[in-house]
Amino acid sequence: MFFKPNKTTSYGIGVNVDKGESQFELVKELGVKNLLIRMPLWEVHNITKYLSFVKKFKEQDRSISIVLNILQDRDNIENHDILSKNIRIIFQAFSPYVSEFQV
Repeated sequence: MFFKPNKTTSYGIGVNVDKGESQFELVKELGVKNLLIRMPLWEVHNITKYLSFVKKFKEQDRSISIVLNILQDRDNIENHDILSKNIRIIFQAFSPYVSEFQV
């Protein structure tokens, strides 16, 4: 490993569902405690995949702090009913597992 993290340093990284299972071990190896995970609104139909991803990090280390970044798209922005519904679905599903939401 080329980088030896200082345990008193606060830093984080972004991880993505589509980058695979190896991320869990890499986060553990680096000792990262702050994660940014993106959840696209247009992927709300795949929410269980994203939720499983988040839960796996929390199961690995309960002290990990996760910010869920909700990515917007034109369809959701232009239809406030759909936007409101999808945001509510995401907030309800992820609230027990994430520290903050970013839209």
